[in-house]
Amino acid sequence: MGMKRLVGEIIRYLFAGMVNTAAGYGTFLLLLHGMLWGPWYANAGSYAIGLLVAYTLNLQFVFRYSSHSKGAVLKFIVGFAISYALNLVVMHLMLSEVKLRPEFAQLFAMASYTISFYLFNKFFVWAAQSGEFEKTFKQGNTR
Repeated sequence: MGMKRLVGEIIRYLFAGMVNTAAGYGTFLLLLHGMLWGPWYANAGSYAIGLLVAYTLNLQFVFRYSSHSKGAVLKFIVGFAISYALNLVVMHLMLSEVKLRPEFAQLFAMASYTISFYLFNKFFVWAAQSGEFEKTFKQGNTR
């Protein structure tokens, strides 16, 4: 992948992430303050909504595929589950160890999720369809 294409992909991912983050964080705040859910339930609810938005944006806008496969859906869910688990660990640490308010702890948790989920999407979910994994790792090219 050329540098220009990679930069474009990262910019699209970040833009899609902003859209998804606004929807997810808005949902989190609505559930936390409007519905009076605890931070853990509000976090889960916001990611449930975000998962649907994220798959569509990653498929069509970021990685530019016109159709999906069952394998891609399964890989997307696995990547999401691992990234979300990391999100929960960071949320726990920010709430219990750093003693941040839930509104701020969620921002750190979301950052960990965003970075890990991009890497999962790039090198696991969509890599087989684009051949990116093979180009990057199987040929020894780590740039």
